[in-house]
Amino acid sequence: MKTKGVPSVLRISREGQKNLSSFSWMKILNEMKDRAPDVLDFLVTIAVPKLKDDGKQVVPLCVAYGILMNLRCRELSLVQKINTVMLETGSATKKVINYDFIMLL
Repeated sequence: MKTKGVPSVLRISREGQKNLSSFSWMKILNEMKDRAPDVLDFLVTIAVPKLKDDGKQVVPLCVAYGILMNLRCRELSLVQKINTVMLETGSATKKVINYDFIMLL
């Protein structure tokens, strides 16, 4: 369902992919505060038992919100696009070893 008001910062069109350079985690956090305060409270309660002022808790909260919203509407894919760009830029390969699984063996 598309909104009739201001579109989500997570909505990214084909043309919008060129504007990834203006990405900010704070935009996503501010959207959560404005549009989904209950979801923000829920995620903070589960993921951040002790609030810190160092800003390291913003990214995990925004990623969790991005995943939830992407499941709700496939067009809300900004976080997934950013993760893809970071993995490609960091020279990630398709080969992934699950060390936790190996340790269980």
